[in-house]
Amino acid sequence: MKNIIKNILLESENNLKAFDLDQEDILYLLEKSKNDLEILIEDIENIINSSEIDTQILDEKLHALKGILLQVGSISLAKEINMCRSNIFNSDSIKKLKELLEI
Repeated sequence: MKNIIKNILLESENNLKAFDLDQEDILYLLEKSKNDLEILIEDIENIINSSEIDTQILDEKLHALKGILLQVGSISLAKEINMCRSNIFNSDSIKKLKELLEI
């Protein structure tokens, strides 16, 4: 598992504990988030590494990723993803996405 996903899940676990949820519920949410993050980041990686980037699909995937990040309380990363998303045609934004997502 990529470090970025580990870091997101660690931050999420700490955030979820603040809501006084049962450990079983926290583990379920973390596992579901992990699966969703792995799939989305892999999809984003494939799009970015393709010979021709489909910006519409990339935008949809980044929007979904931002949503998951907000749900798990990774607000700062969600904001950075959204900044890249708003400048999706800029090569610097693609570079930044690669750095953020360890692609």
